[in-house]
Amino acid sequence: MKVRNLTKDALEVKEDLMLVNIAKKRMATFDRKTVKTHTQILRASKRPRR
Repeated sequence: MKVRNLTKDALEVKEDLMLVNIAKKRMATFDRKTVKTHTQILRASKRPRR
């Protein structure tokens, strides 16, 4: 059980680090002038609503 828990914790830490790197890259290219609102995205959707 201890090895399994340590492995699980290590994978979670690695995943967290990868997500932090992705977030940093996204924030570096984020431009408030070109951001669309939630409503704009939903209106542009071609899928029918349920």
